[in-house]
Amino acid sequence: MNRNRKILIIIIGILIAFVPMIALFIVLEIPKKPYREMEKSSRYFMYENEVYFLDNRHKKIRGADIESFVILENRAKRIGLYDHRVGAKDKNHVYFENKVIEGLDPSSVEYIGRKYFKDKNSVYFETQKIERADPNTFNLIAINYYYASDKSHLYYEGKLLEGADLNTIAPVFYRNEDRKNELYLKDKSRVYFRGKVLPKANPETFFSIRLESNQWDIEYGTDGIYYYFEDELVSEDKITMLVADRGFSNHEIFYEGKQLYYYDIKDRELKPFFKRKTDSPIEEIARGLYRDSEHVYFLSEQWDWGNGRKNRALKGKRTKMIRLEDVNPVEFRYVKEFKYKEKRGGERRGSIYEAGGKEYYHPDYPQFEAERKGGIAYSLYRFESGSMSDLSTKDSEEIYTRVSNTSLYWTVFVGALIIIGILLKVGGQKKMTDFFEKKGYKK
Repeated sequence: MNRNRKILIIIIGILIAFVPMIALFIVLEIPKKPYREMEKSSRYFMYENEVYFLDNRHKKIRGADIESFVILENRAKRIGLYDHRVGAKDKNHVYFENKVIEGLDPSSVEYIGRKYFKDKNSVYFETQKIERADPNTFNLIAINYYYASDKSHLYYEGKLLEGADLNTIAPVFYRNEDRKNELYLKDKSRVYFRGKVLPKANPETFFSIRLESNQWDIEYGTDGIYYYFEDELVSEDKITMLVADRGFSNHEIFYEGKQLYYYDIKDRELKPFFKRKTDSPIEEIARGLYRDSEHVYFLSEQWDWGNGRKNRALKGKRTKMIRLEDVNPVEFRYVKEFKYKEKRGGERRGSIYEAGGKEYYHPDYPQFEAERKGGIAYSLYRFESGSMSDLSTKDSEEIYTRVSNTSLYWTVFVGALIIIGILLKVGGQKKMTDFFEKKGYKK
């Protein structure tokens, strides 16, 4: 069987597999004629005596009374909290998005924010009643709007947090900063992350760790003894966090004695990867640059891109810890700031260090090198006669973690199928489509 025929068979098979997806778009209930937005900046729309809620698609609110239908005032806006307009009511029902909240009284209902509703008798999160909640005292707590409370209890996304002490609730701050991390909260005896209790955490000394260049919203915290990834204990043993910098490393690195470890976020497990020749404390000289009593160490990182025609997506990420040979760590010292002009144009900002009569260049921010296809970024280079060169050493060990990803071609193909499905349904509805795109209502 020739190559073209094989490709044709594969494409036909994929199209058959996605017929149900295309059919789903065809049967969506989308208004075909002029409509109007019920209230500015809301997500409710009216068309031909029907009300729709706009999510990733138009969802009809069946049975809504259009004459009495109103969007609930968002109390969260009074305190400067951004919150989607997701609550409405008519004379018969209260709605969360397009769903009826059974049991809520339309005449006394309030939308508190963060998907909480209450009337004179009860409190709901989305469409679920919160048992034992007191509607007279229920509200978002002022120090952290992800949480709510009444006179007796603390709640996170409608879940009652048993045993929480409301009198000692306090925010968790980033280390050496006045800024709160609103995913964490604490009271006199416990620390919480998204409503989950952190095991063994001491709330008196607990703080959040800010990762440099953290564009993936990775969250760590510590009480000075134990480290936590989100709500999970990184290790039962006393370890020290060495690297928390996604600008110089693709992984967070810890150490205990001579042994270095990295935390595998995917497996949620601390794994060994590098062993030193001494158990002396490690000093951070600069970002990605370290020393102990015996050696100087630096990091490299690499993004592993597929290099074939069929798959050029990101396959994995590497971080390497490199021991600098024949350098006295006591002599290794900062000399000056330096701008390195590249031959292809542009410049790198960094610093010059010196030891034993040799100079080394440390870049301020090397990550862009790692993001290039196949690029390797180092936190230290040999600097000689105005030129930079990689430091060749075999005294190193690397971390490699795979990234779950999909081929670029596969993604484009599926996207094309979705677009075809939408066009089959909304062909000839240009005015409506243009309106929603201008409003920015996209998934």
